[in-house]
Amino acid sequence: EILYLHENSLEILPAGIFRNNVKLRELGLSTNQLKELPADLFQELYNLEDIRMFKNQLETIPSGLFRNNINLKIIHLNPNQLRELNVDQFKILFSLEILWLSHNKLETLPLGLFRSNEKLRELYLSDNQLRELHADLFEELSSLSMLELSRNKLETLPGRLFHRNVMLREVRLSNNLLKEIH
Repeated sequence: EILYLHENSLEILPAGIFRNNVKLRELGLSTNQLKELPADLFQELYNLEDIRMFKNQLETIPSGLFRNNINLKIIHLNPNQLRELNVDQFKILFSLEILWLSHNKLETLPLGLFRSNEKLRELYLSDNQLRELHADLFEELSSLSMLELSRNKLETLPGRLFHRNVMLREVRLSNNLLKEIH
């Protein structure tokens, strides 16, 4: 039920390599040399709860990579080389609780990115290149209790950015370029 492939020199994972591993709950692919992933890589991992892909060279995440992983609770995608995320990246991940996107090269986050992630409690976005955040970006995150936004390039925060995050207890905004908070 657990497969760790951490700290190897993997550069490529062939499509279908995890086929017939329906019982897999935890998958560790960290500290490798992965640059890209096949869109159907996790297609048959219906029971996957925890995926660790930190310390790779991922530049993009294929649209639909997590489309059958409705039980995913934890995703580690830090640090990598991600520059952008598709608006539907985490679309059906209703069970997602912790998401690590720190130490990437994200400049923007599309509105609607977190619309299906009501159970998300912790969101790590530090050490990116974020310049601005849409006022309704975190609107659907009713369970969010911790948000890490330190070391980005944020200059201003919209006034109602956290207006629906009733569980929010900790927001980290250190080392940004904040001039104004509305």
